Amino acid sequence: MTAHTQQAQPKSLWPIFPIALVMIALFFIASQYLLSSNPTPDEEAERAALRTKNLEEVNKDNEAKLMHYAWADKAKGVVRIPINRAMELTIPALSQNHPHPAYPVATPIAAVPVAAPATPQASPAASATPQSSPAH
Repeated sequence: MTAHTQQAQPKSLWPIFPIALVMIALFFIASQYLLSSNPTPDEEAERAALRTKNLEEVNKDNEAKLMHYAWADKAKGVVRIPINRAMELTIPALSQNHPHPAYPVATPIAAVPVAAPATPQASPAASATPQSSPAH
């Protein structure tokens, strides 16, 4: 056989067309399914109403906590006071604290007695006096 007789025959493209049509049909079916599963405007309106109701409840609860006296922990004797009253009590204390430079915070020294540092014990060799060498 020669090189001319071994040339590859061109492949037919006809089997690709049905596969492409099936893929397009599957894409169309999947997109229609996904579009139909979106919530309807009625569902969105219900969700919006529920979110609005929840927001109103949270705001009402926060207002009750911020505007009224109540026990925070009765067993520990902790009370909650209105925010305006808390600011009235805090402002005088803060106004007495004048601005000052921000230096590093000094840590308090503990009231633990500090022992004197131990003196190193002299070794016998170190305590011996050097012997003088005989004079020449």
